This record gives sequence, C-alpha cells and structure tokens, in this order.
Amino acid sequence: MHPKQGSTGQTNLLGIADEGKLFRHLFETSPNAIFLLDENGLILECNGHVRYLLGYRKDEIVGKVFTNLPIFVDGMLEKVTSRLQELRASRVGRLAEPVDVRLKMKDGSLKWMELMGTTIKIDNRVLMQIIAEDIEPRKRLEHVLEAENKSLKAMDEIRKQFLTVASHELKTPLTSVDGAAQLLDDNISSLKTDDIKNLVRLVRRGSFRLKELIALLLDFSRIEAGRFSLKLASEDLVPIVHDAVNGVKFLAEQRQHTITITTSVPGLRVTVDRSRIEQVVVNLLSNAIKNTPPGGSIEVSVNRDQDRAVVSVKDNGVGITADELDKLFTKFGKIDRQDLDADIGMPGSGLGLFISKEIIGQHGGKTWVESGGRMKGSVFSFSLPLAPGYD
Repeated sequence: MHPKQGSTGQTNLLGIADEGKLFRHLFETSPNAIFLLDENGLILECNGHVRYLLGYRKDEIVGKVFTNLPIFVDGMLEKVTSRLQELRASRVGRLAEPVDVRLKMKDGSLKWMELMGTTIKIDNRVLMQIIAEDIEPRKRLEHVLEAENKSLKAMDEIRKQFLTVASHELKTPLTSVDGAAQLLDDNISSLKTDDIKNLVRLVRRGSFRLKELIALLLDFSRIEAGRFSLKLASEDLVPIVHDAVNGVKFLAEQRQHTITITTSVPGLRVTVDRSRIEQVVVNLLSNAIKNTPPGGSIEVSVNRDQDRAVVSVKDNGVGITADELDKLFTKFGKIDRQDLDADIGMPGSGLGLFISKEIIGQHGGKTWVESGGRMKGSVFSFSLPLAPGYD
C-alpha cells in the first residue's frame, strides 16, 4: 500500500487524501485554544477548545476584535496589545515571545494562560495565529515553590542569626564565669572573704545568664520548629508572679532596685502552663532590672479587666523611643543603648520578649508596652483569659 498524495501533491504518510480535512481535525482537537486573526486583530476563526478554556461559544468569539474581548483584567490588555503589535510587524513564520496573562472567563473566574503567537500565510494572506494554553496548574505550583523558597531563605537567615547570637551571647557570661573561677582556683588561700564573695557572685550571675540564654535558645528553636507545647492547668496567677519576683531578687539587689507587688484581686485563676507564665514574668522583670539605672523602682501589678487577668511590670528606667518600639517583641529585636549616659546592663539576645509574646499568644493572651519616651520609664503588660467558671 502506497502513501496517498494530498492536494498539494506532497506525500501524506498517514494515507489521508484530504489534507484540508486532516488539518481541520488537528485544529479542532488541539488541547489548546487557537485563534486566527487578520492584520487588524479581527478574529476570523477559532477552534472549539475556546469554549472549554474561556467559556464562550464560537459564535460569541468569531467576528470580534481580539483585544475587545471581555477577558482582559489587571493590565493584561496592555501586555497582549504590545505582543500583537510586535507580531504584526514580524516576518511570516516568526514565533513571538510567549506571554503569561490572567484572563477572565465567561463565568467570572480567573485563569492563568500562556499566549503564543506566530504569523502564517494562507492563500497569499498573512494572518496572526494565537494559541492559548491553560497554565493554571503550573502557576499554582510556581506559587507554592516561590512560597517555599521564601520560607527556606527566611529559615536560613534565622539560622545564621541564631548561630551569631548563640556564639556571641554565650561567650560573655562564659568568660566571666571562667575568669572568676580561675581567680578562685589560683588565689583561694590568699583571698579575703569579701573578695571570695564577690567572685562567687560573679560566678552566680554568669551562671544565671548562661542558664537564661540556653533556655531562650532552646525555646526559640522549638517555636521555629513548631514543637513548642504547653502543659495547661488551672492556676492562681498571684503566686506565680511572687515566684518570678523571688527568682530575680538577687539580680535586683545587685543593682539596688526595689520591687513591689500589688494585687487588686486575690485568687485570680487562669488556665496556664505555670512554668511558662513564670518565665514570661521573669523575662519582663529581667528586662526592667537591666534597663533601669541603680537604685530604681520596679512595680509589678496583677489586676482584673473584665474577663481577663492583666500583669504589668513598670519601671522608672531609660524608657523606649518610638524607633525602638518597632523592634520590641520581634525575632532578635535587640536594642543597643550603650551610648546612653546611664548605668544600664548589657543588651540581651533579643529573644526574651519575642518568646514571651509567643508564650502569651499561645495562651490566648496579648502583650503590649507603653512608654513616655527616653528616661521616662516603661510598662510591659500581658493579659490572659480567666479560667472558665471564674467569677
């Protein structure tokens, strides 16, 4: 059996005599929408897939100017018009650069498509052929990959910051503890009692800072990994606050601060992870102790505000400026105040307030800060929902 020849006289390997019928079949069964436009952009023909992609019947498309179709949104018309102008000026057979556009379907939904164009010659007439391919699945995948890539970059940046903070912040208290321990080891027999006490205090302070830093770093890693969990129970909030104050009393004494506690409602019950709420209060107290010059006053209050318990830590320290407010409660939101003419502690890791906010947030509470500005003190507060059934 020999291959048949089509109307052009060329060999047709499929054995189909009517090439016009063959190409019409290919045109109509294409998985893409195909438009044939004249030099003015008038749609002369389109295939049946247009209805599948756009929702319009063939008779609603043919005879219309392509750029007048009600399918272009969000600046897409300008992109398509520009491509058609390039295509109109190009030579026959040239494939224009594909363009991704978001088109409006007849039912009002939006769909991403890739438009490809080329010029063809039929019966000595140059036409523009536009092929529209549905790329909605590809765009969704690109969106997912872009989000994942952004997330990975953010995680990598956090990892770098984490390592920098860990190495830098741990070094200072380690050096302090090691130096004091070495002095004790080398000179224990000749040191006076007061000197020994001072070195022991230095070791204790450094150890406290190391313990605090390690706890912060571990909590931060758990939060970032989504493994931060709470052990909830109904608790009286006032004793938790008292325990937190007792935990930092020696730090306050070293800077000659006074800490007072006021409670307007005894037995204020909340459903919390006791150790985590104590950790938050300790963080706020440590922050107040560090940022208040020696001899300062720190007031801790526990009150009720409708269906919530509110804990506030007020100090008369260096205060917070408007620029500094944006850094508070953020990851590694470290504020350097070493240029101030005030005796305050070294800046922390920038993790304490961030972790405190996360802890309170997971309890369904809120965290906020108020300050009148530089050297006008500050008030850090958080609220917690009262335990169910509490009157």
